[in-house]
Amino acid sequence: MSSEYNRFPPVIIIMAQWRFGSSVFGELFNQNSDLFYLFEPLYTTTQLREQKGIGLFTPESQEMSRNILRNLSRCQFDPDFVEILVGWGGKFNNEAICKASGRCRIISPSWMSDLCRKYKGRLASKLIRANLELLRPLIVDDNINLKIVHLVRDPRGSALSRIKYTLSKKISPTVRSQFPKYGRLNPLNLFSVTPETGETVRGMCKWIRKNAVVSPDLLPAWLQRRYYLVRYEDFADTPLKVTQDLYRFVGIPFKKEVQDWVIKNTDVTVSKNDLFSTHRNSHVAATHWIKDLTEMEVGQIEEECQDVLELMGYEPYSQLIHREQSTR
Repeated sequence: MSSEYNRFPPVIIIMAQWRFGSSVFGELFNQNSDLFYLFEPLYTTTQLREQKGIGLFTPESQEMSRNILRNLSRCQFDPDFVEILVGWGGKFNNEAICKASGRCRIISPSWMSDLCRKYKGRLASKLIRANLELLRPLIVDDNINLKIVHLVRDPRGSALSRIKYTLSKKISPTVRSQFPKYGRLNPLNLFSVTPETGETVRGMCKWIRKNAVVSPDLLPAWLQRRYYLVRYEDFADTPLKVTQDLYRFVGIPFKKEVQDWVIKNTDVTVSKNDLFSTHRNSHVAATHWIKDLTEMEVGQIEEECQDVLELMGYEPYSQLIHREQSTR
């Protein structure tokens, strides 16, 4: 691997799943005025696959995603990719673009490339549609200097967040009538439906099981010094320390503007129920599931994900409740 290439600043990738808290983690880099941050660029793949007749979970689909990330590392943006971003609300989550255009407008592919180049390789992005298999060729074959922040979350907390998100949409009375007997996960298609995408509890835990490397000694050579595993709950408990550790890992200065954002936005009372808000009490958000999931739902998740809970150091519900009762 070229040591010369690795003298360039790293391309920071936050790799997570849906409802893991990745939007908050993205802000830890989005709020850094020295970085060009791009919010969820792989969102575009759904429409791009439809345009090109490419199936989901195919080698062609994987390569399409890799090409988007390759282009990002080079500050190159295809017109089709940019056209989708222009019409998507996610563009408002890119501080560099919003500041440069005044109203978060993406003026053209060339304008976006020129803006990206002004940051001289200091790039960051968050992805909820990626895994290590997808990213590996970018490091091994393309010599891109990736730094991967692998964000995981307690499956029980993520499941509750997914339930709340799904219930924010219109749900038929027939589906709701099944909740008392089956819990909410199965009727809402969040448990074990096929295909096993990351949207289901089974898919979520499969993704953690396959990608999480809990010990630095177990990292393959291509991931050494490039991979950092972090639990959302640890960030919720000590957000400033975890953010400082992340910046130490990626090897860039921890700016005061980022510190101020963390202090302001991880211990506040939210006045409205905004499912996508990055302004929230992070500890409360991490522990809501203990009260808001039913015992049936907790049991379903723990049965499916027992090995993942143990791997990531999450205590069983019975132990948490016992400790809470014993401290009263």
